[in-house]
Amino acid sequence: MSDHDPRRRKRKNTLFSFFGIVLLLVSVVAGVTYVATRPVMLRIAVGASDNNDKKLIQAIAARFANDHNPVRLSVIETSGGAENLAFLAASKADIVVVRSDLDLPRDAQSLAILRKNVVVLWAPAGLRRKRAVKAKIEEIGDLVGRRIGLVGVATRI
Repeated sequence: MSDHDPRRRKRKNTLFSFFGIVLLLVSVVAGVTYVATRPVMLRIAVGASDNNDKKLIQAIAARFANDHNPVRLSVIETSGGAENLAFLAASKADIVVVRSDLDLPRDAQSLAILRKNVVVLWAPAGLRRKRAVKAKIEEIGDLVGRRIGLVGVATRI
């Protein structure tokens, strides 16, 4: 048989076609996987550099990146709340950090409302009675009928 044999040429062409189709399918699967697992990037505008809000947002963005979260934050540093709102109105930012006393656009939605130095006093109503000492607390269900005190500690980011 010579190199110009039609059966041998047909077999060679079929083999190249098969490898070409396999390579194409692998490329398509790789491309779809890349697009499907690519993280969503959200642009967040936050105020001045010495602001605690910026430090908090940067810490959250770093945590999202370190945890390979499907959502990533791109921090946009601005001069303050008014500029943040301008970025939101111009679609240059997806999320903004602003004070609640600023005029928000009508179509803006709240993601989170944060307050500093909030104190909550909570006391049970009714008369005080002495109770028998209950068993040790080992699970959440054991908290029924007990008083709980929570003390928060201010931390710096």
